[in-house]
Amino acid sequence: MSIDFSEEFEDRFRRFMAEARRIEDRAIRAMKEFERRESCVVPLYEIRPTKEGYFITVDLPGVEKEEVELTFKGASLVIRAPCRSVTARRTCRGEPQYFVELPLPPGIDERSVAASMKNGLLRIEMKTAKAGYRLEIH
Repeated sequence: MSIDFSEEFEDRFRRFMAEARRIEDRAIRAMKEFERRESCVVPLYEIRPTKEGYFITVDLPGVEKEEVELTFKGASLVIRAPCRSVTARRTCRGEPQYFVELPLPPGIDERSVAASMKNGLLRIEMKTAKAGYRLEIH
């Protein structure tokens, strides 16, 4: 009986991994098509939860902090910056730019957002709004 279970598990795992690769391939193709169509490059980024909120890092090589545009758009944070990559210049029709629209997790206090940049690495800290605070009556 354990041999049948093991073979069935291996078969299901192989099918799961094959489907995961197909989904990843579709996502990469869609991202590359978006980059070609919009003359942009989606930068590498990471969103990590912290005790107080979230920490986001975005890789923008060759970009100075004055060139980065951060904009809140509804429940998203939009990041734009010029892209000077040789590969991007070859594949993009217009002036290439970094572009990514990150959906914000629920409960972010937009007033708490702080950003810094060093050596092409954008760091963004976001705190979640504290529930249940006292209002002053004037």
